[in-house]
Amino acid sequence: MIISVPAHQSRWDDNDTYAGHFRRYEREELREKLDAAGLQLKKIYTYDFPSCLVLDNLRGISRKKKIERDNLSLDKEQRTKYSGVQRDYNPLVLALSHPAIQVPISKFEQLFYKTDWGSAYILIADKK
Repeated sequence: MIISVPAHQSRWDDNDTYAGHFRRYEREELREKLDAAGLQLKKIYTYDFPSCLVLDNLRGISRKKKIERDNLSLDKEQRTKYSGVQRDYNPLVLALSHPAIQVPISKFEQLFYKTDWGSAYILIADKK
């Protein structure tokens, strides 16, 4: 199994509300949940660091404005259903996503995959 989940409950913001996240997770909590489900964690990475130091704030501010402007009334389950499908990107975030910018940033971020500093986790697990 390969999954990606948001990391660090202390980083909760309007972007999470907009995306329909139910929560953010801590590394040890994920180990415990996988163990309880009969799965063995093979690898865990964080990603989006150091970009998250800038992008998390941009995403949160952008989503807060959108939630207020559009008076969004979808519940968490409806938001989760549309998460990753309906996107309304901040123009600055789109500009920063250009391959000429994003590829070198992604290469640099690989240095931090094994830290616990990113804004999301990628987990690889298998049956015990």
